[in-house]
Amino acid sequence: MADKAPAEAIAEKTTRSITDALEYLEDKLKVSQDTRDKINGSIDRLQVILEEARDEAEDKTKVVRRQIRRHPGTSVAIAAAAGVVIGLLLSRRD
Repeated sequence: MADKAPAEAIAEKTTRSITDALEYLEDKLKVSQDTRDKINGSIDRLQVILEEARDEAEDKTKVVRRQIRRHPGTSVAIAAAAGVVIGLLLSRRD
């Protein structure tokens, strides 16, 4: 259950930010009702897209966790190799 909280929080925060921005623009520009309907439709579509992205991220997280549980040694080796590569790349920047 704890895995859902960060994804949901990000989706809700993003939706809230977009909604706030669009409402601000709507107020400042004194847009027509037709434009308001389009804005609201866009908000609805964005919410659906964010929900689908959150669900997909949760599904991918479950798959990765399952693979880590099945192959813990390989997972540690991959993480170590990734750390070495990132370390080498970062050391080259200096």
